[in-house]
Amino acid sequence: MTARSLPDFEPFAARVASDNGPLVIQARGELDLGTAPRLWDALAGVLDDNHGELVIDLEGVSFMDAQGIKILVRALKHVETNGGKLVLRSPQPPARRVLELTGLDDYLTIEP
Repeated sequence: MTARSLPDFEPFAARVASDNGPLVIQARGELDLGTAPRLWDALAGVLDDNHGELVIDLEGVSFMDAQGIKILVRALKHVETNGGKLVLRSPQPPARRVLELTGLDDYLTIEP
């Protein structure tokens, strides 16, 4: 039996993007206990310098648990304290369902 190498698999990634509009954090993968710190690291790098609208693009997030919610709440508090606005963009059905079940969808601006 021969061994074959598997492609590199990254369970979660977040990157910062901005094109003369609001600052956007693009997230993809599974947002859970093991990966939520990566989202926070991306957010922490921009939260103190951003006093306007911050968008977290969840289109590529296939799963989100309570740790993902915790990071979003933490970011929401930080952004609002600094007079900004947090927007979630394009959450997929699994992530949207978690937002609805926790009631967080009542406190956040969610774009389709």
